[in-house]
Amino acid sequence: MTTFLIVKAKVPNNIIKNFDQWYKKNHLTEAHMNFKSISSFRGWINKNEHHAFYQFKDLSTANKILDSKELNLMIKKFDKKWLGKVSRSRELIEIIQKI
Repeated sequence: MTTFLIVKAKVPNNIIKNFDQWYKKNHLTEAHMNFKSISSFRGWINKNEHHAFYQFKDLSTANKILDSKELNLMIKKFDKKWLGKVSRSRELIEIIQKI
């Protein structure tokens, strides 16, 4: 069943605007293409918590992304731009029921 890779980022208030523009213009589209995700979307929680969601057909496919050269490339690009300024985490959620 569908699985989402969720990337959570804590963004300091003084760079929220720059981070949001960079993600909008560059990162989300590039990650979507590199991961070959079904869909990709993002949003904000509590003003400075950014969440990006990448949808995959199943848990096996999503797990392969976690160990992929494509994810490592995206991490390097992210770190080059935001290292030391933005902290982030990744997790998978497997959808087990949908109505």
